[in-house]
Amino acid sequence: MEMMEARKKNGDIRATMFAKGLAFKGMQHENMNVECQDAMKKRSRDGIHVIVGCDGAGTARLARQGAEEMSNAWLEYLFDNEATLLRMSKTRAAEHMAQFTRTKLREFSWKYNCQEDDLASTAMAVIVDQNINRWMSLHLGDGMILRKHRSDTCFEILSMPEIGFLMNQTYLTSSNDLAKHIRIRQGNLGDLDSFAVITDGVYSCPLNVLHLTEKIDRFIEEEKVLPRDDDQGIAVIYQAKGKGSVWLDILV
Repeated sequence: MEMMEARKKNGDIRATMFAKGLAFKGMQHENMNVECQDAMKKRSRDGIHVIVGCDGAGTARLARQGAEEMSNAWLEYLFDNEATLLRMSKTRAAEHMAQFTRTKLREFSWKYNCQEDDLASTAMAVIVDQNINRWMSLHLGDGMILRKHRSDTCFEILSMPEIGFLMNQTYLTSSNDLAKHIRIRQGNLGDLDSFAVITDGVYSCPLNVLHLTEKIDRFIEEEKVLPRDDDQGIAVIYQAKGKGSVWLDILV
């Protein structure tokens, strides 16, 4: 907290924090009167920011509940343990999160009296700790994580879907060998000013990064996305320059 206050006085980063939460039900689920199966979460305090997105598997009987429960679990755990995770190697962090995910999924299956596959989902997250100028991304399954440098106009892809773009063909929280499939990336913030987490309903194939950037920018400005058949979830951490300071907003 003292470090953050000193930075503010020096006209550095993080003068103001904002948070918004949105997931968009697709037209297919709207017509079927089915709940949105994307769950997007955020938490922000004292220069530490975590965003999480989970997409319930189309084959899972309790897809919405699984995405909601796991996104809440990841959010709480990543935020409370970010300092420890940011010091770990990528291999150790993946093993650590795999064990946590398996344990939580087992607990959720007891809670709902169901099989673990009934609650399966993907999982993505970004941790930013501005106090130590570090970030980490975690990615299981499909969806994408993107980042943008301050001098760039477009986002670049940081983490692609594993396996590919085919529907229902990816790794999930119920999959075997989770540690091999939770992909970790980390580094110094440097001139990075934005991160985005998007579920698979946001993008199309062939992939167009310019169109993705336009979608993210529109969401930031208008809190809207163009309707699509699939559910859409977007989480964005970005910095916008102001007079003498920089604001870090989190839109989820």
